[in-house]
Order: sequence, then C-alpha cells, then structure tokens
Amino acid sequence: MFKSTATTITAAATIAATLSFYSASATAGDLDVLDLPIEKPIRGRALQTPEPTPDPVEEPTSEPTADPKPDPKPDPEPANEPISEPPADVPQDEAPTFFGNEIETPSQSIIFVIDRSGSMWLKVDPFVGLDGQIVSGGNRLDRAKVELKRAIAALTDNFVFNIVFYDECVYAWQAARVQANNNNKSAAIAFVDQIQPDGWTNTGVAMLAALAEKENDVVVLLSDGAPNFLDCALTTAGDIEYHRALISWANSQGARIDAFGIGLDDLTRTFMMNVAADAGGSFTEVN
Repeated sequence: MFKSTATTITAAATIAATLSFYSASATAGDLDVLDLPIEKPIRGRALQTPEPTPDPVEEPTSEPTADPKPDPKPDPEPANEPISEPPADVPQDEAPTFFGNEIETPSQSIIFVIDRSGSMWLKVDPFVGLDGQIVSGGNRLDRAKVELKRAIAALTDNFVFNIVFYDECVYAWQAARVQANNNNKSAAIAFVDQIQPDGWTNTGVAMLAALAEKENDVVVLLSDGAPNFLDCALTTAGDIEYHRALISWANSQGARIDAFGIGLDDLTRTFMMNVAADAGGSFTEVN
C-alpha cells in the first residue's frame, strides 16, 4: 500500500523560525507589536490528516487579500502502489524544464515549491498534457502538476530533489532531498497526483522550508496569489514585504530562486519578480 511520507511544518515551527528572523532585524518594541504565540517547535503531520479547523480569531489589522476559496474538497486516497517507472511518454534524456524553461542546476540538486491554495482551482486555457494531447477544462494546479511531473521525470539519477506544496500550511514530500532514481520519481509523481487546491497562501514559510536545505542551490517557486498567513492556525499574517524579507533572510546559502507566476495581479507579479531578483534568479509569467 502506497503511503505518502509527506510531513507538515506546523504553526509552532513557523513561529520559532519567524521569531528568529524578526529578532535579527527588529527592536524589542517591534517584537511586542508582532504578538506571536511562543511554543516548542513540532514537526510531522501527514498530509492526509489535516489539523482541525481553529476557532475564529480576531482578524489582523491589515486584512490580507484572500484567495478565492471554493468548498473544501478532500484529498483523494493515494494510489495502492507506486508505479515502477516514470511516465514513458516523458523524455528521460533532457535537462529539467519547467513551463518550457530550462532549469540550470550546477550541483544537480533542486527543490520545487508549489502553491496549492484555493485560487488554484481557477480554470486555465487548454494546455498540452504529458501524453501530448490537449487538456481542456483544467485548472491552474492541473497545469502546474503536469509541468512538475514532466520536470521530475526528466531528472537523471545523479540529481537529488524534493517537493514542497503549500496553502496556509506547508507540506514537504520528504524530510530532505532524495536521489532521483525511478522508484523515488514514481513515488513523487504519485504524491503530486493526490494534491488538490485549498486554503490560503503561506509563500514565506514554504520557502523557509525549502531554503533550510543549505546544500541545495536551486529552488523553483510557483504561485498565483499574494502571500498572507504565516501559520496553519490562521492567527498570524504578514504582508508582501514581510514574506519577501523572510525568504531573503532564509536564503543564507545564496540559492538561486526561479519564480513562476500564473494568473497574477500587479502586486503579486512585483512580489514574485522581486523574490527572484533578490536571489539572482529568473521570473516567468504563465498565461
């Protein structure tokens, strides 16, 4: 029986890291204003067992722009068995690409960070699927998943990789990067298949998780909306500049960040462009 090894970075771990970041550049008075609860860091909740919905909390002073959020849809059950080989129709001898852009990976290491928030349900124009056929009626996440699976399948076994999905919470496929052998790529593709859109947009902490792997030098980020909440309990929000500063602070190793935006407004486009520019990476907008 296939079982996802995905783990979730909880609110407590988020708080610990955020406090560390904030205290490095703030006064004691600023920390009082931040008003973050303090808990011991906790890690590890399976993707299939989401945390209970918290009681309503007082809204932040600056209300974040919410992603359009449809009725919650449960994640599907994982496949009974992972496939033994990546899709045969995806070439195995090409460099990894994402939305047609070749991803330069000097150390053969890459982490994909993908937004799965509620607005990723929105429909997109027809696109080419893995089998070469036109896919009509798909949503933003459907398209992102096709490109992600294509990129994963193209990795040769000298690569190491990981995948991070996020809404207000952060879901890492593995605790650390793994070798891109056929079994791992197949398991990764099965994990990608079960992801569905839901929730808000915690870009800063998703990137914090990816950038915690200091030996990795390339992160591919895809999002369709402005970042907002910083924890699973939806108690703490940060504006665009806060999320940007958190990402920059976490990138002490100087990893390149290639950012991809789908369906962006002007504010979010600027955010994604700045995140990429801060890390010497590229920005690509997807229609």
